Amino acid sequence: MRKSDLRDVLNVLKVDSEVTFTFVAGAESVNNGTYKVVSYKNTKGRGAPLQLEFVNTQTGNKFTFHSKDNDKVVNLTANGNFYGYQTEEEMNLVVNAKGDMEPTLEAGASLKKVFEELAKEVGNKVELKAKTPELTGTFTIEKLTKAKGRVSQMILLLRDGTGNPVEAWSYKHSNIITDVNLIT
Repeated sequence: MRKSDLRDVLNVLKVDSEVTFTFVAGAESVNNGTYKVVSYKNTKGRGAPLQLEFVNTQTGNKFTFHSKDNDKVVNLTANGNFYGYQTEEEMNLVVNAKGDMEPTLEAGASLKKVFEELAKEVGNKVELKAKTPELTGTFTIEKLTKAKGRVSQMILLLRDGTGNPVEAWSYKHSNIITDVNLIT
């Protein structure tokens, strides 16, 4: 599920609200089922993720869920309304087609390594392919800087063909940049 959609749903839940979850296949799918909200709180950290504690209505087992785990949820039903995707396959198709998957630490770390190599090529040209037009094209490499705030996020400063500055961020754009080629 999209993080913003999941957060919107979780924000309106109250203690004793009933929620039915369907998780992606794998370890989390054992938690598929209907739950009642036991507790609800905002946690500290990036994006202030919500933490909810649920109890399974059939087994009585407790389950703690964080809104940051949105990528593990296919759908949920709360207050009689359905949210998310019908199937995991549909979720994957939509995410891949629209490119609306949230950036991941793994993809960000991978793109950071690429940027660090490109930083050695200041003055040379690089071709980027991306899901957005502003990051697609041939650019001149200017420099690499560390972003303030997010640990280890790097910003590759580039110039487009008309001399306009362009910033490519290692984490923020990790879900947007699809290919990077140094032009020698």
